Amino acid sequence: MKAIKNQIASFFAGKRIAILGFGKESKSSLALIRSFHPKLKVEVYDEKTAPEKKAIKDRYTTFVYSSKFKKVLFEEYDLVLKSPGIPFFKLPKSLVNSNVLFGQTELFLKWYGYCTIGVTGTKGKSTTSSLIFHLLKQAKYKVLLGGNIGVPLFDLIPKISAKHYVVAEMSCHQLNKIEQSPHIGVLLNLFEEHLDYYKTVDAYFESKLPIFKNQTSQDYLIYNHDSAVLKRYLKESKQDHATISYSTKSEKAGYWIKKDVLHSNQGRWSPFGVKTRLLGKVNQLNILPAVAVASLLKLKKQDLIDGLASFQPLAHRLQYLGKANNIHFVNDSISTIPEATIAAVKALQNVGCLFLGGKDRGIDYNDLVEFVIKKKIKSIVFFDKAGTRMYKAFKKENEKQLAKTKHIRTNDFEEAIQFCLDNTKAESYCLLSPAASSYGLFKNFEDRGQQFAQLVLSLSKHKRFSK
Repeated sequence: MKAIKNQIASFFAGKRIAILGFGKESKSSLALIRSFHPKLKVEVYDEKTAPEKKAIKDRYTTFVYSSKFKKVLFEEYDLVLKSPGIPFFKLPKSLVNSNVLFGQTELFLKWYGYCTIGVTGTKGKSTTSSLIFHLLKQAKYKVLLGGNIGVPLFDLIPKISAKHYVVAEMSCHQLNKIEQSPHIGVLLNLFEEHLDYYKTVDAYFESKLPIFKNQTSQDYLIYNHDSAVLKRYLKESKQDHATISYSTKSEKAGYWIKKDVLHSNQGRWSPFGVKTRLLGKVNQLNILPAVAVASLLKLKKQDLIDGLASFQPLAHRLQYLGKANNIHFVNDSISTIPEATIAAVKALQNVGCLFLGGKDRGIDYNDLVEFVIKKKIKSIVFFDKAGTRMYKAFKKENEKQLAKTKHIRTNDFEEAIQFCLDNTKAESYCLLSPAASSYGLFKNFEDRGQQFAQLVLSLSKHKRFSK
């Protein structure tokens, strides 16, 4: 490991460095540079206005706030580190096309790609990454978890030993245009998303492809056999990597689940029953790739069975909160696209009230509206601007059924939750699965989910949910 540390130190040595943006990931980049080169000059450019007190007092670091990135003379720098949240269209084309622009993920994979299990996809990244980490940790493997899930990858570097695996959740923004891939890549799905960041759906899909585009014959890609979009991109790929598929529909895949029994064509384990706290069929598509990774790394069958049974579901992802007023409440605030909401409803079956809507990003809701109409859900909340558009589509498609459905259109979160409490049939599910972004009225999807749980308890006059 000393050789890699020397390689990292050498990479930064003597360079004039600029950091773009100063969020959590960029702060960890600066910290890593400082751990090797305390006096190296670094300039930090941020679009935000200067805080009253600088978070870091460092006389070798210059902070430039209220920056217009296109006006910065990046030709003066040997290395520019970009935060994943900064779109390429905000940068000069000369910088985007240069060989000095990097993201943290690309550099981490340059140094530690050989021991990294990278997980990406539109939905399910956090659950799958956390489950892989849990299975390995429970089986006594040395393993670290980071990336888009909250811990910057550079923060893990001081902890990595020769025997460690790193499970890295990777967003499209972290992967976009990079020229490195992890040793084991997991590609879960591709759905329409982030069209406020990418010009086209294809551009968004292609941003995910570095999860395998730079793999070699020594590497592995685990992918969803049920996704026609993924299979199209793989067919077009020229990569000489090993591929492993999984499915909830086809017995031709490497791994599949049928009637809660896991089967494999890989020859490692005999079939076994899956016992887990993860709700519904949608979560089988998170379990299967985790099992495929476990097989590659030669986990014992009993360790795998025990790990699946002991895994605790993550908050805001089909999270069963419990009962209040004899209603089962489920927080699925992470579902910001129609496909995720459809999967959530299918997972629960007995949905008495569905909470839809949020920020409108122009996503096509026709398939979701048709699905909800077929399901004949008794009560529906249409919330905020996206909810209004869904309501109009519902009315256009089947006005008679909408008239028979208890529903509300509102921008008031408290009013919406009171409607849920008043109009959800006892012993059925009230499901928050918005199919829309949270931004605007909430800080993020976590804030939306937390407020949902708190308001349900407050308005129902319960101190806690019963299980």
